[in-house]
This record gives sequence, structure tokens and C-alpha cells, in this order.
Amino acid sequence: MIKTTVTKLGFKGDGSVIIDDVEYFVPYVIEGEEVEVEIDNNQKDRAILKSIIKKSDKRIEPICPLFTVCGACKLQHVSNYQDFKKEYLLKTLKPLCPENIKINDFTFIGHNTRRRALFNLVDGKLGFFKEKSNDIVEVKSCPLLRNEINNFISGMEFPNITATVVVTLVNNGIDVNISSKKPIECTKKLSNVFKKALRLTINEVEIFNKEKPLIEFDGIKIPFPAGSFLQPSVDGEMALKASVMKFVPPEKKIADIFCGMGTFTVPLSKISKEVHGFEAFRLGVKALNDLKIKNIKAFERDLFKNPLTAKELDSFDVIVMDPPRTGATAISQNFKNTKKINQIVYISCNPSTFVRDAKYITEAGFKIVEIDVVDQFTYTHHLELIANIVRA
Repeated sequence: MIKTTVTKLGFKGDGSVIIDDVEYFVPYVIEGEEVEVEIDNNQKDRAILKSIIKKSDKRIEPICPLFTVCGACKLQHVSNYQDFKKEYLLKTLKPLCPENIKINDFTFIGHNTRRRALFNLVDGKLGFFKEKSNDIVEVKSCPLLRNEINNFISGMEFPNITATVVVTLVNNGIDVNISSKKPIECTKKLSNVFKKALRLTINEVEIFNKEKPLIEFDGIKIPFPAGSFLQPSVDGEMALKASVMKFVPPEKKIADIFCGMGTFTVPLSKISKEVHGFEAFRLGVKALNDLKIKNIKAFERDLFKNPLTAKELDSFDVIVMDPPRTGATAISQNFKNTKKINQIVYISCNPSTFVRDAKYITEAGFKIVEIDVVDQFTYTHHLELIANIVRA
């Protein structure tokens, strides 16, 4: 056992300790705490917390009894959680000189708001994996999930299979999508377990569909294809949409890149001349085109293998793009050869990859003028930002 003091919280919410001039990271601690740790020989630069000798006055009681056991939340124990998120963003944005960017007040999303949960099912237990482990932590309810999901999974008994179970709360009920590397034989039993769902899909095969699952974007209802992406919460989606609509001027021709099923495409169509959506998920593109909104055209396209060219980017007035956590490097690099496009609205769920992409964009003659921030990944180090970028 080694006694040491936590010097700071790192970017991912873990505490930093120095042992023999080497930095190690310890989860679930706070800056200034005196702790007892053991070096983790299985993970580089990690130490295992054994006990807290002296607690910080910033430590609070976690809201969940599974905190530190379940691998999802990192920061339930920190009273100055919101300050940590703000400091994390400023440190991450440092290469972009954030002092020259207008960064607006954060929008923090509360408890019981997440409408989508990716559970792991192992040996009859439904839950989440421990951090950096394949050990399952059985979850009966989660304080971050919508109550409808918690009530749905309550009391269920599962077969002894290994699978991923995605439970999504849509407008008219619950959708369940199960996937496994191996064929699943017990479909009848799973049908009975999830009988209260609107639809059950197993390994891309629809097992039953009692009622078509629907979602709603800006008042327009859309059939929800199994496996589709949705923002984690309605509250978060509304905050993101408000920022996009604030930044995009009316009567423009818009490219909505990584458009999904139309989270921004649909509301943008109400103020724009024309909106072209680009997305790799075929069923999402189909759902968007099936709306038959006159000024929306959606195109199936692998945006990593086939990014929009400079010529294509220049055919639009405004580019809106919302890539996955990996970012959109190829498209960002292509702005260097553009001449006509004057505005980019970049929605990012990973500030680090945003910084990387923003360097390419600013080097191409653009400047970041304003950033909105939405924390819809509560108690983790993740953040979502919306940047308004214009040609300098």
C-alpha cells in the first residue's frame, strides 16, 4: 500500500497522484484528498484506490448505490462537478485560444432524462460492465435513465445468453434491439421477457412489431428504424437544436452532414431554401426521404470513405455537421480548397477531436466566433459543443 495525495483531477475525471516521480491516475477521488493506493500492474499509469485517509470538503454522497462499481459514471462524488466540466472544456480548447471565442453559459441536463440505454446481458444478468472489465454489474434501475425505462426493466428475468440490449424510449413506447456475436436460439423466451415493448429486433431480424415505434422532430413524427441513432435525451436534443437554429440564418441552402434521421434536417427545412442530408445509415436516410418534405433531400453516403469534396461544400451556403466522437477530419481538411462557403456549424460530442478538426478549418481561413455547450453526458467527462464558425 502507498499513501499519497491527489494533486488534481485529470481530463477524464480521475485523480492524479505522483509515486516515485511517475504520474498515476486513480478513479473516484478529489484533488487534495489523502489516499491509500496500489499500483495497477495490469493497466499502464493506473492505480487502485484502497482507502481515503482524509476526505475533501468537496466530496458529496453519490446519488446511485452502484457508483464506483458500475463503470458508467465518474463524478457523482464531486460537489463542484459543473466547475470541473467548465475547466475541462477550457483546457481542451486551449490550442484554439478560447479567450478569443465567445463561450456561452453551459446547459446542464438533469437526472432521469436519458431515453436510450445500451445494456449488456451476461449469464442472465442485465446491466453495465465494470470499468475496463467484462464483469457485469446488474442494474435494476439507473437515476439517469427515464423512469419509463427503469420501470420497463424492473422485475425481468433473462435467459443465460451473452448479448447487447439497446432499450430506447420513443414517443409511443419502448423499442428493444438485441444483438449478439452468436445466433440466439431463445427468441420465444426473449419475446415473452420483452412482451411490453412495441417492437423486438434480434440480430437485425424483427421478432414482433405490435405498433410502429415513432419519434418526433419539430412536430413531425417519423418511424424509428431499429438501431437508429438518437440524442441521449429529449432535453439535450432541444438544447442542441436551439443552438443550431440560432446560428443558421434563414433562406439558405444547407448541407446537414451526418444527419442521422433528421434531428436538425427537419427543423432547418422550415427556415431554409433547401436542406441536403448526408448519412451512412440507410434506414435513417429512407425514413427522412419518406417524409416527402419538398425542400429536403437525403443521401446515403459513407462520409469517411467518401467525404464531401471542396467543390461539393462550395455548393452550399451553410454546412451543419454532427460527426461521431471520431470527428470529421477528411471533410475538415477539404475546407482549405473552398472559396464560396462562408459558415460552418459544427456539433461535436468530443471536444478533443473538435480541436483537431477546428485547426484544419481555421487554417483554411475560418474563425470560431461562438460556442454553446450542452452537458448531456452527466457525471462523465464527456461534453457536447456547438460551434459557429465563419470565414474570416
